[in-house]
Amino acid sequence: MSERKTLHEIRFDHPASSFTEALPLGNGSLGGMVYGDIRGEHILLNQESLWSSPARDRINPDGKAYLPKIRQDVFAGNIQKAEQEIYEHFLNPAVRLGHYEPLGWLDIILDRPIPHHSILFKPKEYPDVSGYTRCLDLADALYSCSYSRNDVHYQREAFISYPDQVLAVRLTSDQPMSLRVELTREDGCDSVRTGTCDDTDSLYWLAMCGGAHQDPGTDTKPAFAAVVTILAPNGGEITAGGNYLFAENCRTLVLFLSGRTDYYGEEPVQWCLTRLQAAVRKGYAAIREAHLADYHALYQRVQLGLPESEDNDLAVRYFNYGRYLMIASSRPGGLPANLQGLWNTDFHPAWGSGYTINVNLQMNYWPAEAAGLSECHLPLFDLLKKMLPRGKDAARRLYGCRGAVAFHNTDIYGDCAPNESWMPASGWPMGFAWSALHIIEHYRYTGDLAFAKEYAEIVEEVSRFFVDFLIEDPDGYLVTCPSTSPENTYLLPNGEMGCVCYGPAMDVQILRELFGGLLEMETALGRDDTELAIQIREITKKLPPDRIGSRGQLLEWQKEYAEWEPGHRHISHLFGLYPGSSIRPEETPALVEAAKVTLSERLAGGGGQTGWSRAWLINLYARLCDGEAAWDHLQHLIKDLSAENLFDLHPSLGGDGPSVFQIDGNFGGTAGILEMLIQSQGAELKLLPAIPEAWKSEGYLHGVRIRGGKAVDLDWKDGRAVLSYSHQA
Repeated sequence: MSERKTLHEIRFDHPASSFTEALPLGNGSLGGMVYGDIRGEHILLNQESLWSSPARDRINPDGKAYLPKIRQDVFAGNIQKAEQEIYEHFLNPAVRLGHYEPLGWLDIILDRPIPHHSILFKPKEYPDVSGYTRCLDLADALYSCSYSRNDVHYQREAFISYPDQVLAVRLTSDQPMSLRVELTREDGCDSVRTGTCDDTDSLYWLAMCGGAHQDPGTDTKPAFAAVVTILAPNGGEITAGGNYLFAENCRTLVLFLSGRTDYYGEEPVQWCLTRLQAAVRKGYAAIREAHLADYHALYQRVQLGLPESEDNDLAVRYFNYGRYLMIASSRPGGLPANLQGLWNTDFHPAWGSGYTINVNLQMNYWPAEAAGLSECHLPLFDLLKKMLPRGKDAARRLYGCRGAVAFHNTDIYGDCAPNESWMPASGWPMGFAWSALHIIEHYRYTGDLAFAKEYAEIVEEVSRFFVDFLIEDPDGYLVTCPSTSPENTYLLPNGEMGCVCYGPAMDVQILRELFGGLLEMETALGRDDTELAIQIREITKKLPPDRIGSRGQLLEWQKEYAEWEPGHRHISHLFGLYPGSSIRPEETPALVEAAKVTLSERLAGGGGQTGWSRAWLINLYARLCDGEAAWDHLQHLIKDLSAENLFDLHPSLGGDGPSVFQIDGNFGGTAGILEMLIQSQGAELKLLPAIPEAWKSEGYLHGVRIRGGKAVDLDWKDGRAVLSYSHQA
């Protein structure tokens, strides 16, 4: 079976008319959505650290004093009273997290027209255009666009380099071009200005700047800048005037752009200028070569081949796209991929385009290890380091506990306070615990003891919080209290709605994974006899078991409540099935059957209505070794919950508005494809555990990583592995 180039391409025969038709470029820090307009190139710019506000202290100082009363009411079943106390004394809705913002727009405008009523880049018919094609090459991380107009042929290429930290754009034409370069920002900026670099009077730059350097106690966004320069390597004239750069009589033009904020400490304009000067000296060809070498080293590690068909080809392309998006949105030294990865067009985006840590940020990294992209996982761990001191502060001030805690949201500054005042989510104290499991998984996949030593403190401190926080319930088990089952709501026997509870199934399942992983790492580091390790072993014995309800379903709460929303998008109580590993067909058959009933009921209620929840279903059915169900949900994800450019979609919350891009479903779907073909949790390596009939005739998965620091090359025919070669990753 040969690999076809088309499986590594997303191609259009028309310009983008919306964000979800544009094509994404990124190097983990700088992002661009490229539209491919006939009259010029239109590129939305993002910079990972451009947020609307700085770090804030959002902890409610009254919380700790009310904790005993809240717990008393929860255990007594006085849920409405407990929720009132949490709202009034534990949360702090007046001070909310900031949100992720766009950097601005780069417009490269052919023939220099004056825009009238913003029609320049609106969808428009061009009868004089032929041969239009616009393509994102996933194998090379290159954007290209070509077409002919009035017998003139135009070509463009663009990429964003990680080694050189610039957006590079090359435009060519078989007739001389005239164009104008603009930088704009819908929410405004402090200045747009032009200048020349210090070492030459002929290298012009255009800079867009805004924000302010942060001073303690102020509420200002970071200082930010985007700076672009333009070259005519084969002749022509480049000039600057007012707020623009101009090119005349050029058949080849090269643009370099860099963007930065002062989040990392540098002065943004000077940082950008330094990168641009280095790029000019190096040249487009050398930067392109370095970009390809850097990108290929990651992307080429894993290859997937499925039997040729329209649906299978789309699945392979989706898988390749997921790996591309991971590399483009999360690279070492930067921030982790947010709710939209790196690409956001709104100044007030849905959910702040931030870091939601009750499934969404974690799902972003579900495929990282197995897909051979461990390096792309590292930004998440850097964020957890930022969270650690603030998580300790939250644990002490809110609960009077040692260790570290975080709730369902964080930001680029490592915020660990409860966010907003939405009772189904805001008081859930497991966000740091779930996130810390990714440290354990990275260690399991890599076997890297130096990494384990560096990051063990985070796992230890998160575990130490629960040593102090867990409390005995009426049945004598140690449980979290107060808590919620993320974003879900139950009905009390008297008909009242409730969210707050004690010991929901997800909390217990996360704690089993956390404590087991901590002991595994501590043993590897030769310190399994510490006071913390001894305490954790004893606490683990006192955690409540998973419980099965009257219909054979797995219970989400300690009591069998009716659900207010039977088709809820979160499937929290199946955490132990995936991404956890405490529910397994071989070891817990009764719980596996209960999980099947739970999934059946959740789907009957309308579940899987968002891209990311549909992606979770793929992985859950893969763990149940149900290949046909996993394949069915994968096809729904790709065909029904993906945009034209294959971005994952979250349908409008109101049901009548546009769907919202969230990248988690892209990553969750990529992880699901891997999980269908190979699983390595526990002691047994499972080959083709959930392969559907449509994939059985032949195929391959090469370079996939498994726990234990190894890679596997897998080939199959007629649904049976014919070659399985394991080697050191």
